[in-house]
Amino acid sequence: MNKLLVIAIILYLFDFQYAQSEAVKKILSKADSLFLSENYFDAITEYKRAAFFDSNKTVCDRINYQIGLCYKAGGYFENAVEFFGKAILSSRDENLKLKSKIQIARCLMLNKGTEAARNLLINLSDEYSELKNYWIGWTRILEGDFSSAKENLKTSYNFKELYELINKFENEEDCSMLKFFSYIAPNIVYLYFGEYFSFLLSTFYIYGSAYLTFQAFEKEKVIEGLAIANLLLARFYSGSIQNNLKAIEDLRRKKIIQNLDYLQKAYKGEKP
Repeated sequence: MNKLLVIAIILYLFDFQYAQSEAVKKILSKADSLFLSENYFDAITEYKRAAFFDSNKTVCDRINYQIGLCYKAGGYFENAVEFFGKAILSSRDENLKLKSKIQIARCLMLNKGTEAARNLLINLSDEYSELKNYWIGWTRILEGDFSSAKENLKTSYNFKELYELINKFENEEDCSMLKFFSYIAPNIVYLYFGEYFSFLLSTFYIYGSAYLTFQAFEKEKVIEGLAIANLLLARFYSGSIQNNLKAIEDLRRKKIIQNLDYLQKAYKGEKP
């Protein structure tokens, strides 16, 4: 009698676990369908239901990973990072752990954390050097450091398409040259930005101030000459340099945005 009772209990538990397993599969199927149809927040609800019924934690790593993808697609990057982290902690699958780490890095990139993303990627095993270089290249791209990005991307033929697209971008040394001229001859920079009136006015101001300064020194009015040099020339240079540097930085950011927009449309490969 006792043996029959034990067998009955075992069969009951087996049936219960089987039924629970089937329920989890059914819920996951629905969640995956919602995910594929881009109903991300409905999918999150279903994935969390699946996690509730997955009492043995057999698929909790996959569920956490999928929830992370849903939050990432919805723009909730911090939530996504949280669930990708849970996927890493709950998984024994090294491939899923790697994918989760890459996704965390991609979320950080999208959330203006390119340096943190790069540090995470650098710490990955050298076994994944090609993958590391690809996504580290993307951190450089998002920062507008295209020359460094090309250094990462030239390491593999698989990155050829992205490398060639970046190579088409206007050389960013233009901004470095403009900064150089801002300190040497700030009025010339106005020409680059098409501000011709400002160029003429500043040129007149420079030569006029210089003339008055030299006249004062020539008449041995040293204090007057120093006062003119300080009040007119020095202050003009200081103000012009600050204005030019701000305009150059705005130009640099505009170029980066234009280049990223171009990449978004032209590049068909995987992006952050």
